[in-house]
Amino acid sequence: MTNQTVATNALLTMWVDVLAEQDRFVRATAITDLNIPDGYPDDGKDYEFVPEDQANVVTSKVKGSNNLHAPVLDIDIPHRLVPSSTPGHSHLYLDVVITKEKYFRLLKVLADCGIIEDGYFNCSEARGFTSVRKEGVVKTDDERKPKDIPHE
Repeated sequence: MTNQTVATNALLTMWVDVLAEQDRFVRATAITDLNIPDGYPDDGKDYEFVPEDQANVVTSKVKGSNNLHAPVLDIDIPHRLVPSSTPGHSHLYLDVVITKEKYFRLLKVLADCGIIEDGYFNCSEARGFTSVRKEGVVKTDDERKPKDIPHE
């Protein structure tokens, strides 16, 4: 990856973060025929973007942008989302078994997209697994304070 690509990705990630923090982004809504064989049109031509009160689907597209997305996923495996001790954050448990190679490839992509923190990915990769606090175990006041992070 070139330095320009890294910088562009960082700027896009920061822009999405800023929009999310300010609640200024809105997912585009659409109407489509939901009675097709597999339930999903395979191209965007069957989607008409309409106001939310007329829609029957929510999309990942950020309204007003041709390039930004706010992920919306149809997860077809058993899972649970547990709030963490940090307000607005959570832990996602996916009840499926995959190889370590596939798992860390998934984690790397999530880190690259800013969905998980780079530090969480790096520590998990170094130890060979991910971990989260058990439900009910909360951070101490010292853990909640921002850490001084050395700059590269």
